[in-house]
Amino acid sequence: MYKAVVFFDLDGTLFDNQKNVSDNNIAAINQLRENNILPVISTGRNIFEIQYVIDATGINSLVSANGSYVQYQGKKLKAEQISDEVIEEILAFAKKQGDVISFYNNEEFALTAENDLTKVNYRLLRLTPHVEPD
Repeated sequence: MYKAVVFFDLDGTLFDNQKNVSDNNIAAINQLRENNILPVISTGRNIFEIQYVIDATGINSLVSANGSYVQYQGKKLKAEQISDEVIEEILAFAKKQGDVISFYNNEEFALTAENDLTKVNYRLLRLTPHVEPD
């Protein structure tokens, strides 16, 4: 039984300016564990986007994808899904607007197209975009 739970955001909290976890933060996380406190990552990112953070910190409990995927000690507790009907509506709307859409699950993602903005964004996130127009 844990005495407490500490939730960590990434940007501006665990991350430095290069999106790495500092040695000081890793030491603090280890100190929490020694004090029987559960560290949890809470982020808008998906688990596959932060695997390097999980590896560096050893934190395997997380609330990710803005709460749509939750795991405790490496085991999935919750994974939300969007219906095919809603996805089709979003695709149609985005197409009319000329927007690129990214679809994610807890394992991978795909873009409907690639542009200068998506190239920059995914390079910063250390991800290689996969384009699936449909």
